[in-house]
Amino acid sequence: AERLLARALPDEDPATALAYLAPLFGLHDIAIPEEVTPAAVRDRTIALVVGMLSRLAAERPVAVVCEDLHWIDDTTAEVLARTCAAIERLPALVIVTMRPAYEAPPLDLAGFTTIALEPLSPSLASQLVQSVARGVALDEGLVRRIVDQCEGVPLVLEEVTRSVLDAADQGDAL
Repeated sequence: AERLLARALPDEDPATALAYLAPLFGLHDIAIPEEVTPAAVRDRTIALVVGMLSRLAAERPVAVVCEDLHWIDDTTAEVLARTCAAIERLPALVIVTMRPAYEAPPLDLAGFTTIALEPLSPSLASQLVQSVARGVALDEGLVRRIVDQCEGVPLVLEEVTRSVLDAADQGDAL
């Protein structure tokens, strides 16, 4: 790990960087000095993550994907904002997904291009349900109920259809 960090962050001490980054990977046996405040740990960790992404983007084109931005917390928003600022002029693409929200996420999205995705039409939603069913004959009324309840959201259509099929496999009535 330290060798990789030495490559990714050549201006940093790999052992020190590892102490800050290890908790992100569930490794809690590497201690950060006790005198470092939680705010300093947070700031240093963010700086290291942004530094690694910046270095990577400086070497080759990179894509950063952040899904479900509507659930973003303040720390992740800061990581994303600082990453965008750091790689602004590098060959990088930042893709975020989010549902239309009543409350804006804690992130300035002014520099992002928005591509709004509409819900699937009932016809396309029905086709998706049938596709997920993979040849299992679903009653037309059941398909219509799934389509109506899922409001055209593809992931929800897929998951609800799979749940219905799993329930049928366990003997529950469709």
